[in-house]
Amino acid sequence: MEDPKPEYKTIEQINELSDKQRLMYLMQQWSLKSPEIVGKLTLQGSFWKLIEVTDTHGTRLEYPLFDLSRVKPLDQAGVFIGSEIQQGVEEGQYVTAKFRLSNSKERDKQGNPLLVDIGRNTLKVLQRIPPEYVYKRVDGSIDLDESLYQNYVEQKQFALGQEHREIEEVIEKLQNQAVELKTRNAETDKDVASKHQESLELAEQLTSAKIERDNILTEMENKRQLLDEEIEKRTADLESNFDLQKELYGQELSQLRETIDDMRSRYNIEDRKLRSQTDELRDYVRSKAERLVQLEFITQTQMDALFPGNRTQRDETMNWPIIDKMPGARSEAITHIQHYLYGKNIVYPRALLENFFALICTGDLIILSGLSGSGKTNLVKSFADATGNVAHIIAVKPNWTSSEDLTGYYNPLQRSYLTTPFLDAVIAAKRDPDHLHIICLDEMNLARVEYYFADFLSALEERAKTPTIPLYSDEEAGNVLSEFRLFVETLTNVAQGLKLDSLGDFLKAEDVMRQLKKMLGIENGESMLQLHARLRRMVGGVLSVPSRLKIPSNVRFVGAVNMDDTTHFLSPKVLDRAHVLQFESPLNYWSLVANEVKGYDLPKTGICIPTEEFPKRVDYPSFDPDSKDELVEIISEWAKLYLTPIGIEIGVRTIRQSILYRNQLSEVTSADSVDQIALNNLLRQKLLPRFSFDGTKKPRGRTENDCTAVLEAFYREITGKLPDLEMFSAKTELADLIDRAKANHNIFNYWT
Repeated sequence: MEDPKPEYKTIEQINELSDKQRLMYLMQQWSLKSPEIVGKLTLQGSFWKLIEVTDTHGTRLEYPLFDLSRVKPLDQAGVFIGSEIQQGVEEGQYVTAKFRLSNSKERDKQGNPLLVDIGRNTLKVLQRIPPEYVYKRVDGSIDLDESLYQNYVEQKQFALGQEHREIEEVIEKLQNQAVELKTRNAETDKDVASKHQESLELAEQLTSAKIERDNILTEMENKRQLLDEEIEKRTADLESNFDLQKELYGQELSQLRETIDDMRSRYNIEDRKLRSQTDELRDYVRSKAERLVQLEFITQTQMDALFPGNRTQRDETMNWPIIDKMPGARSEAITHIQHYLYGKNIVYPRALLENFFALICTGDLIILSGLSGSGKTNLVKSFADATGNVAHIIAVKPNWTSSEDLTGYYNPLQRSYLTTPFLDAVIAAKRDPDHLHIICLDEMNLARVEYYFADFLSALEERAKTPTIPLYSDEEAGNVLSEFRLFVETLTNVAQGLKLDSLGDFLKAEDVMRQLKKMLGIENGESMLQLHARLRRMVGGVLSVPSRLKIPSNVRFVGAVNMDDTTHFLSPKVLDRAHVLQFESPLNYWSLVANEVKGYDLPKTGICIPTEEFPKRVDYPSFDPDSKDELVEIISEWAKLYLTPIGIEIGVRTIRQSILYRNQLSEVTSADSVDQIALNNLLRQKLLPRFSFDGTKKPRGRTENDCTAVLEAFYREITGKLPDLEMFSAKTELADLIDRAKANHNIFNYWT
């Protein structure tokens, strides 16, 4: 064996190389471009090996290791293949094969870090006898390995047989094609004869068709002439008729215009009359303000309330910061409100405050639902307190049955209006336009909402104009004005030239009182003090309560409900016009809020949000089914596929309310996907509260057996549409509703 080549590496050096580097080292030392070697197949025991290993040029190979004495050359030790080889190769054949590094365990066992083996599916029988395997004897003859020779002969015989079979297949195929062509030629001759006959028949048909066409054209021309004559005649008749109709229409239009002008004139007169009866008394009182205060018909406090001067910010909020008008200011305001309330031990999650703020901005009726003590009315008071605005908490009585229980009524005997705390709150808001007034009906469903709140439900549907509710006949204001003006003017005329500065001075002036009684026709049955008190009460009532109550734009209505045996369910009419905000126990989100405010300094004051920062009531956004609005498309799809089949009807109003809510929520939320959060909240606030049906009934237009199955399909649908929320999750609420219904014979009711 030759001495190791000096460039060979030692085993220790090889062990420092990676498998890839070792394979590259082998190929470099063996001068190979690819890991391919040549050898003879042999079966040793139960394992196949490759012996007499060379490269593809016949060069003997050895492992390039410095300490070669410990490692046998490849042609002696052979190269391991495995217990099986691929089909088509046999023992004794010379093959080419792809080599690779053996696994690390086998290399360690053999003490050879470059040990290679053969992939059994890479074996290929040699297609020619390499010159390296052909040996010439001294006498000039050739010495060739018998197995190699036999292998070569068999391959050539197989190749010749294969070529012979292919030639026979080609000959057979050509013969078949020749037979097929003869058959097709015979059929073609028949087709040509048939086509010739058809062409003759078609020529005859074409001649007949041309004759028929000429006859039809002639007939059409005759009919066209007759039609032209008829049109000309009718045109003349219409022109004659049109002149007559035009004259009649002009007369009718003139009469209609006169009627409209007359109606407009009468309407303007009636409108001026109505305005004068309600406003003339106010104007008269304003013009006589100083004198009426002296005569004690009205107090200075009442005068200031009826005719306020310059309005100023309330003292307690004078030094509060005011919300910025920059984009994102509402979101920052929510942060300020939450931290301010947390400093006062009032705990509300940010998501709840964002939702409530957005609902306040919509101007829709808000219903707060939850157990007693869950913070419903406190949210109203806390929000108003933290924003420098006003909250009115009105307790609802179980015996309320009409709007008079809510807004009061006119007493014809006393000729004055008896108000209620609710009406006083609306009037207070009208006199204080710089602040938002949130009117909360506490325990709203102790009485039937659709009874006592009906007028307001109807009025709140009006979005384009100021909602107005009639309280009493406007004629009463005119009667009060006439009687009051007569008394004041008479009193002034009688006291002309006298220094009488108060009601007491008048009462002490006997001559004045005597003349006044005579002129007013007052008998002894009613004293001057009684008359004064009656007029004062009448004037105060009419001035304080107008005959037609206009709901000011700085008012928002909120209702707090609690479902138990003492309360009433909310009707579909109420739910259609409201957003239901479901509350949970504060204990459920105490730690959540603590984490939300963690790391922030708690402000000592609230933040002023003036009335102009809350959008005025305007008409809902228009509904366009082709707008490609994701929120509109999803709600419409829910309604069509899942809600309508179970009897939950969704109208255009609901979708328009949803668009407005989403738009307002986008101004306050800190969430990334406004549409997803809006869909979650709208499902909780607008859709789930309407769920009241029998789940065992057959759904409309669906293949499911019952409505419960439809609702379960709806739950699977929203699972992919709505976000996973820790609190206030619509998916969680719907799953809970389904579970409750299954425990109650599949009867669904959101409120139970």
